[in-house]
Amino acid sequence: MIFFVSLGSNCQVKLNIRWIVDLNWANDTRKKKLKQSCESFPLDYLVAPDLELVLSSIENKFENLIDKKYFITKENEGEKGKYYWHNWNHPWVFNTKYKLSFIHHFGRNLTKEDGDFDKKNLFKDTDTLNKKFNDRGEKFFDYINKAKKVYFMRLLPEKEMINPYFTFDRNKYKYNTYKKELDLLQTKLKILFPNINYEIKVFTHRTQIKPYILSKI
Repeated sequence: MIFFVSLGSNCQVKLNIRWIVDLNWANDTRKKKLKQSCESFPLDYLVAPDLELVLSSIENKFENLIDKKYFITKENEGEKGKYYWHNWNHPWVFNTKYKLSFIHHFGRNLTKEDGDFDKKNLFKDTDTLNKKFNDRGEKFFDYINKAKKVYFMRLLPEKEMINPYFTFDRNKYKYNTYKKELDLLQTKLKILFPNINYEIKVFTHRTQIKPYILSKI
């Protein structure tokens, strides 16, 4: 079995993997095989611009990924701070340890019309999410270590990403940044997964993802 594994920097990698699985031209047998390659892992739907910390989260077996002591929800400290809002009208939560954003997970039943809701409401599903992410973390290592081949895929951070730790800098999109991320992945993944067969791909734009996946199946 092969697996396509997203290492961020946002949801586009995983969404494209799912798009391939749901293609109308896929026959039942192939679709079932592809669906198994589309398992959910911890980094799939997060905004994670800092690759070094993404790799650190893997090294730590995703410890403290869902941990309220590392969460922030407001643009500035204090009760009058504004909440970060996703354009789908629910709040974002940031993990300060790994400098990544949860944009599809917390407060999905809350809207701006609810006013200044407290963190108890926002984090009421934390225990459920913690179990879900623990399960995905265990599956991440189990599936990767048993896979025939793994494709680790990373999309360079994009301009529209909203993260209090990420500032868009056009100069960072030059070749040396692409090479830096690729070199970091090659060095670190060799240490983290010394005994598996894998391939690394760093994308500079989301439109490159679908053709790459299609070329591998």
